[in-house]
Amino acid sequence: QIKSVWISADQDLTLKTNSSSAPDNTISLKAGNPYHWETGSYFTNKLTVDVTAIFVANASGKDATLDIRVAQEASP
Repeated sequence: QIKSVWISADQDLTLKTNSSSAPDNTISLKAGNPYHWETGSYFTNKLTVDVTAIFVANASGKDATLDIRVAQEASP
């Protein structure tokens, strides 16, 4: 069970989960404006299913740095 998610990039990016053609989730990131969710947040977590693959689209034509951080509950 995840407790928090932090995703940031230095270019505008589109992230798709589990499939590039029929993704379970799509997150549009703006450069310098991170997506952040944590347990108890007022916002709904955009990652609604187990993620087994992430596909990233970068339309800027520039190199991008993507930072993904996830905190999860320790397994018993």
